[in-house]
Amino acid sequence: MLKTALIVGSGGFIGAMLRFLLVTAIRPLHPLFPLATFSVNILGCFLMGVCVSLMQQTPTSSIKYFVVMGILGSLTTFSAFIYDAFLLAQQQAIGLAITYVIGSVIIGMLCFYFGYMVGQ
Repeated sequence: MLKTALIVGSGGFIGAMLRFLLVTAIRPLHPLFPLATFSVNILGCFLMGVCVSLMQQTPTSSIKYFVVMGILGSLTTFSAFIYDAFLLAQQQAIGLAITYVIGSVIIGMLCFYFGYMVGQ
């Protein structure tokens, strides 16, 4: 259990750093719409689809924990998504909030599927 926790935590460190760097680079591109979180979540959905697909072919628990739960789980934190949607709604930007939530879910699902198919 401790070994698995350390594997996930190591991947989580990498994912968190990647998220920080990507968000820092993307955030200035749009002042209101949370483009940074949107972009990171969509990228994460694609990468998760690829990894899940590839892991079915050669399932290795340590790699799955490190990459899927650690790196990608940390990279694509859902709480940041919900927080950004909440902030938009709080700023009375309801249309943007709805666009953000629906766009993230639909495009994320499509990217996950596309990534899964790439992994096949």
